[in-house]
Amino acid sequence: MGQDDEDDAQMLQAKQQITFNVVNKRKDQLRRWQSSEMNAEAARRMKRPKVQFQDSDIFLSACMSGDEEEVEELLLKGADINTCTVDGLTALHQVIISVIDSKPEMVRFLCEKGADVNAQDNEGWTPLHAAACCGNVSIVRYLCQHGADLSVVNSDKELALDLAVDEQCREYLEDDYKRQMIDLEACREQELHTMLKDVKMWMSQGEYRDIPHQRTGGTAMHVAAGRGYTQLLELLIKAGGNVRAQDKEGWTPLHAAAHWAERDACKILLENGAELSDLTYTGIDVLGVADKECTDYLLELADTVKSQNKRKSPGGTPASVLQEKNHRTPPQQLHHEDHVLSTERKRDLQHKDQHR
Repeated sequence: MGQDDEDDAQMLQAKQQITFNVVNKRKDQLRRWQSSEMNAEAARRMKRPKVQFQDSDIFLSACMSGDEEEVEELLLKGADINTCTVDGLTALHQVIISVIDSKPEMVRFLCEKGADVNAQDNEGWTPLHAAACCGNVSIVRYLCQHGADLSVVNSDKELALDLAVDEQCREYLEDDYKRQMIDLEACREQELHTMLKDVKMWMSQGEYRDIPHQRTGGTAMHVAAGRGYTQLLELLIKAGGNVRAQDKEGWTPLHAAAHWAERDACKILLENGAELSDLTYTGIDVLGVADKECTDYLLELADTVKSQNKRKSPGGTPASVLQEKNHRTPPQQLHHEDHVLSTERKRDLQHKDQHR
């Protein structure tokens, strides 16, 4: 084997290693998602007999194949360039992470056609996070030059810089952060500070104004619980937040806190009316999605809270009128009207009950 062949082999091996790192990083990010009943529900839906592919599937497939003409035609027919998969990945995300070389042609094409360079998937990854993790400096540079927000963090409070595995990518991003005078630690805490500011404003105005996430149905309570933002969680409850609110998969804030093993958040929620017995729309209770190392703690905590409540005299006054409603109203009556249980989901619950 000649020197050129050895160099080519080493280069290919390096690219494959980068891809391996990217895949493993995403697997780690999505591990709990993939093992959860939310993903199981998505998979179950995918197994239903289909007469034809959804328009979004066709569009994403065309983007992945690099067929600019077909993508252009689909866009002219009304395809949404920012359509995403069940886990929130847009075409731009997928094009970046799908190929070892991460060829920039389709990336540029999508951006020129209006793709959102700051779209976040269900784990908070933007296309820049994906490009940095892939180690493709040309795409990182292109995204930064076309509006990518370097201050965005993912669900693990990671900036794109934190995911950069390639030295050139890292150096470019470091220079860009310095040029824009971005405070990295401030970025990592920005979400919490913004949410604290919002809830304090709601409290001063006497109106709880949280709006569920359009795609997931998640509320501020879900975010605070899943992230372990205990100060925020307590303020949201005091402001009248619904501790038993359900997202579009039926998860309550307690499901989220238990799933991510946020013990302090679990304690706050259980002490304020959350229930381990609340079910998702596929019939899974809190213990069914909880981190395994957290289940014993949850059971003991629930017993403690139950005992404490028995010792309290009846007729205690909740912190707010909205909280009183939250304690007394079953979760199915509290969620947004888009969350009404379908006949199929009701059958799922009945089927589970019959096999207990």
